[in-house]
Amino acid sequence: MLVMLFKSVVIYAIIRRNSDKNTSAKTALALAQVGEFSFAVFALAGSQGLVTKETASFLILVSVISMILTPFVINNIYKLSSYFEKEFYEADVITPIGLREHIVVAGFSMLGKIVAKDLKAKGIAFVIISDNLKHVLHARKLGYMAYFGHLNKLPVLESLMVDQATAVILTVNSEHNKRLISEAIYNFSDHTKIIMKIDSAEERKHMRDLSDVEFVDASFEMSNLLVNRAMNKQHNRG
Repeated sequence: MLVMLFKSVVIYAIIRRNSDKNTSAKTALALAQVGEFSFAVFALAGSQGLVTKETASFLILVSVISMILTPFVINNIYKLSSYFEKEFYEADVITPIGLREHIVVAGFSMLGKIVAKDLKAKGIAFVIISDNLKHVLHARKLGYMAYFGHLNKLPVLESLMVDQATAVILTVNSEHNKRLISEAIYNFSDHTKIIMKIDSAEERKHMRDLSDVEFVDASFEMSNLLVNRAMNKQHNRG
């Protein structure tokens, strides 16, 4: 372990001169293993008397241990590297957020921005997920917890703790993406509440098999708002 740690520190220091913390950490972790060639070197050193046989055996053992640990390190490289710097700009690579009873907002176009603003004003914990990197960077600039990725993918659902969320609000415009995300969520957690914006009666008809989804008809809600505003104006005049 000390050998791998030392090697990681050296590699990290070299890479960090020209790269960010996260890239440097991942590179250092990926290259920390003591290579297979070391077996031949240590065995030859022992046979030639350059080191004692006990030392050669110990060094070979260290190499074996490093090779055993390497698959674990590689499989968890993003989680381990997140201790150096949180990742949010690489698609679908999200460090588990550790939230409970939060709201997941899918999409950050105009409607997504309004939803995020309202949630923040109400003091409700939420996280934004978008497959548009510009939207993610803009959300981050506004101080929101936002990630770049696709909510229909299992690692993203797990990292955003969707099974522990109060609800998922879908503000995305693509009917295809709405269906993909909804089906993925229910396959992952059938008790998670999904609230979906729909733009037409035809779209609602296409989504009618998603019986557990709560639909919000954009046209209907806008109509109600316009009528209520008109009625209020008339009442004020009276």
